[in-house]
Amino acid sequence: MKATAARCLHIKPLPASAIPRIVPATKSAQAQAPSRAAGVAERLLADADRPANLRVEPYVSGKAKYWKVSEEQRNVLRRELREA
Repeated sequence: MKATAARCLHIKPLPASAIPRIVPATKSAQAQAPSRAAGVAERLLADADRPANLRVEPYVSGKAKYWKVSEEQRNVLRRELREA
């Protein structure tokens, strides 16, 4: 039987709280992401050389898209979206 990497290295599990964060998470940093995406969309739409079929849609998370939908229906909808 071969030894695994964990046995060779003697890895000790650490809680996530013990690992220092380089940049602390803030609500303002999360709020800036959509505005940055909106700026990119505006620049693309303002470009005169843009293709006629360029369509910019707002981001919708999977949680919001399938809210209150049963798991069976979610799987069917995801399959349909992949095929489209």
